[in-house]
Amino acid sequence: NSSCELRFSENLPVVALASPPGAGNTWVRHLLQQATGIYTGSVFHDGQLFNKGFRGERDNPTSGRTVVVKIHEGSNQVNTTFNAAILLMRNVLDCCISEINSRKSRSHTGVAHARSVKSRDIARQISRLHNVVTFWLTRYNGSLLIVHYEDVMKDTIGEVTRMLDFLNISEKERRMHCVKKDMEGQFHRQAKNNITMNGLDNKTIEILKIESSYISELISKQKQRYDSFTT
Repeated sequence: NSSCELRFSENLPVVALASPPGAGNTWVRHLLQQATGIYTGSVFHDGQLFNKGFRGERDNPTSGRTVVVKIHEGSNQVNTTFNAAILLMRNVLDCCISEINSRKSRSHTGVAHARSVKSRDIARQISRLHNVVTFWLTRYNGSLLIVHYEDVMKDTIGEVTRMLDFLNISEKERRMHCVKKDMEGQFHRQAKNNITMNGLDNKTIEILKIESSYISELISKQKQRYDSFTT
């Protein structure tokens, strides 16, 4: 259907789609592409994604031709690079497992064998998640919208609408019929590897609980900077 084709735009504000690895960034990019008709960009230049139709993957992240730009770790440069940011969050354990699946299977849709996932793998991912979330919630100075993966799962259209409002995408430019037509995209991980808290050592379980509490507290302390950013 030609009405759901994608294109590059021009002169758009440069907006980060920030997240810890494993939070569902690629899926949200797909939803925003469907909703706007505009490609999303990335700081990573992932060949797998480019070959599957994410043509903005190899575009200059600051070109203004893409609706959002995928990024994980922040640096001092992001305050001058990005006009605004959407921060995508997810349950800490689910986020870690998702990224471990990607790393061990070397694929966006593959699954690691449960027995190959060690407590230290989870602990390593928690550390990275902590750094990413802390940066965006405490050191990024621009307009920030926090989106939870679980909310996008429960109310996809409602959460996409929140993001479009934040991005100042006008009503007439929105293509919700394209979102409804293909909500999943090509990178949904179908299989599960049944990794649960029961398989982790006590130290890692404690770290998980501490990190989850820390993030909840950080978010609640943040005044959500959700006044549409100025373009």
